[in-house]
Amino acid sequence: MTDTHADAPAELPHAGVDDVVAAATQTDAEFAARFPSCFLLLQDAVAHWPTMASSKDARATTIRLSMAKPGSVSTVAQIVPVVLSGRQPYPMITVGRALTNDIILMSPSISKVHASFSQDTRGNWCLTDCGSSNGTTVAGQRLAPASLTRVAPGDSLVFGASVSAQFVDSVGLLAWARVEHARRAGGTR
Repeated sequence: MTDTHADAPAELPHAGVDDVVAAATQTDAEFAARFPSCFLLLQDAVAHWPTMASSKDARATTIRLSMAKPGSVSTVAQIVPVVLSGRQPYPMITVGRALTNDIILMSPSISKVHASFSQDTRGNWCLTDCGSSNGTTVAGQRLAPASLTRVAPGDSLVFGASVSAQFVDSVGLLAWARVEHARRAGGTR
């Protein structure tokens, strides 16, 4: 494994849905510079950031994902960067209910340290179930505990019994944001 994880955008503790949609009018290069990491598009507002500055930052807006495909997330409540937070000492990005995880998911079906993301030496993203009680799935396939499973942009993920997400890179996030921006401009928020 390599430690090649992108840092979170400096101006955002997380990528707010409205912030991402507003950035849809930027050029591809401007958008990629602002949102350089991979992201989880979460269907439910279950992610938690313990260091958020204001209640406005914490507010999650649920919107309909117009470009949904079979197995993908149909609504997006939160957009979470897949990045190291500095809250834990490990070289992988941890996902779980404990406040020390990089991605904190506050759901009863999520284990304290549920899963982890890492990158291999070629930069491919991998997801590992950390022996969670309720499992992790990628594209409908349940992961065996402690085994690395490659994830690709567009893959649907389920953590625990019901936390649905779609794994996207900057290109996928921009495509989603442009569709959502056009939908909102049409007055169907």
